[in-house]
Amino acid sequence: MSEPLRVLLVEDSENDALLLLRELKRTGFEPDYQRVQSADGVSEALTARSWDIVLSDYQMPQFTGLDALKLVVDSGLDLPVIIISGTIGEDLAVEAMKAGAHDYLMKGKLARLGPAVRRELGEAEGRRQRRKAERDRFAAERRIEQLNRMLHAIRRVNQLIVRERDPQRLIQRACDLLIETQHYAGVWISLTDASVLPDATAVAGWGEGLEVIRERFRQGVRPARCQLGQRRLKALVIDDPVADCEGCALALAVPNRRALVVPLKHGDLAYGHLCAAILKSHQVDVEELSLVDEVAADLAYALHSIGVEHARQEAEAQVGHQAWLLENVTDAIVSTDMDFVIQSWNKAAETLYGWSADEVLGRPLAEIVTPEYLSDSRERVLLAFSETGHWEGEVVHRCKDGSVISVLGAVTQLRDGDGRPVGAVSAYRDISDRKRAEATLRQSEERFRGIFEGVRDGILVVDPATKQCLMGNQAICDMLGYQHDELLSMQMGALHPAEELSQVLEAFDRQVRSEEPLATNISVKRQDGSVFQADV
Repeated sequence: MSEPLRVLLVEDSENDALLLLRELKRTGFEPDYQRVQSADGVSEALTARSWDIVLSDYQMPQFTGLDALKLVVDSGLDLPVIIISGTIGEDLAVEAMKAGAHDYLMKGKLARLGPAVRRELGEAEGRRQRRKAERDRFAAERRIEQLNRMLHAIRRVNQLIVRERDPQRLIQRACDLLIETQHYAGVWISLTDASVLPDATAVAGWGEGLEVIRERFRQGVRPARCQLGQRRLKALVIDDPVADCEGCALALAVPNRRALVVPLKHGDLAYGHLCAAILKSHQVDVEELSLVDEVAADLAYALHSIGVEHARQEAEAQVGHQAWLLENVTDAIVSTDMDFVIQSWNKAAETLYGWSADEVLGRPLAEIVTPEYLSDSRERVLLAFSETGHWEGEVVHRCKDGSVISVLGAVTQLRDGDGRPVGAVSAYRDISDRKRAEATLRQSEERFRGIFEGVRDGILVVDPATKQCLMGNQAICDMLGYQHDELLSMQMGALHPAEELSQVLEAFDRQVRSEEPLATNISVKRQDGSVFQADV
């Protein structure tokens, strides 16, 4: 089977060209050829299509084989050129070889044409393979260098994560490190998760476009594709930020770049995104995307751990504050499990009952304070607590020394995160002094009422500001002819004749102001309208 051969014939003689083609066919080639005979023809043919070899006559009317050879060399194409002539001498042949010709043949000795063409095709293929291997080696070296830079960036970022616990400084230094270790024109990191640091942004690189980026972020403008990458939790390569992401800060700051957008994700949560400006010629493959994803994932994990640490610190501070409150409140605070076995016992409880926490923890509450409920039975109190999760009221407790105290108690059910009851917390306030004061007051009131109702003189208590009757004994009711309820609905002015009312009220006010005692004889009006004189 004939071997296809794309051959450019630079030959002014059609007959000589046919001889060459016949010899090529004889030696196993199937020539696909074009014959030209001028410099313009050579140039046009070289740019119009691809060729495997150039066969050129040396001497032609318009130009020479050396001219054709120069056009091939100047084109930069790796095309074998064989000079074929009937007049070329040894000196000219050497000159042609020095100029770049690969071989020369005499037209009368074409038997070597086929082998020479095969040899040159093989050598050309070898050169192509060597160039390809060199390109591949160079690309591999660049790839290794690029991956090493990325691994170096990962190592530097991981070192940063270990020591930096401030989220703003973390993302800013990460941007700086990526600029230092990668061939990126610019990097920005934007956080959107409020649990870490809402709307925080770090920017590095960008050159003169830096202020464009900063101003866009100050305005709260985030590139749409960046937000899309964050929502999808996957990396995106934006080939044309101008077209793909209208109004993108990347396109405004560094034109003619591509963008690499990677979400900062931990689990299913995105904390923000990382965006890098890359050269349009830079091809981002799966391996590089994986490494950039690793950097972003490491940063996201660091942000997650910072958030967890902050939450833990806040919780510890809150627990510490609650513990301080628990130990410093004046009420006795006791927590129990569902069987009312004591789990905690604050200092106020130690002071109130005389039992230390070490003595009561793990013991039933009823065994320590032996409660006596004043208004209900213990069973009904427990039933009400189980139904409502709360109870409050007065109860009598016994202290360690055997003394009995009255306390005002409030018990609330404790529940876990799933809403299941797990225990109770109780607050007890000593009201013994108040109860004694109330008893004393009741006794005093009873004595006062006995005196108040037992005397024969009429007693009337009046509000000094409103002159409203507030209290009266039976003697005053009998004197005036009013029932007790009727008297309490009246004002002082209704109990005196109208013509003397102003003098009576003025004297009353002076006495209230303690300007002079009210001890005099005044006129008093009964219910039936009659008036009598009374010593006041």
